[in-house]
Amino acid sequence: MLIDFAIKPSSMNNTARKFLCNLAYAFSQIFLIRHLLSGIVFYYIRPVFKNHEPDMSKYKYFI
Repeated sequence: MLIDFAIKPSSMNNTARKFLCNLAYAFSQIFLIRHLLSGIVFYYIRPVFKNHEPDMSKYKYFI
């Protein structure tokens, strides 16, 4: 919600400010999902084509 504070309420009406906040939130979600998907592809799918099991020691912090 940084954009909410960056835009002065006097310069813009409330609906435009809400729209920009939602847009920024949607972009952050898209980048998060892209990051997660690229991580899944990198760690799980690529090792399959290299014919070896993925190293599970990387995941000890996530599980």
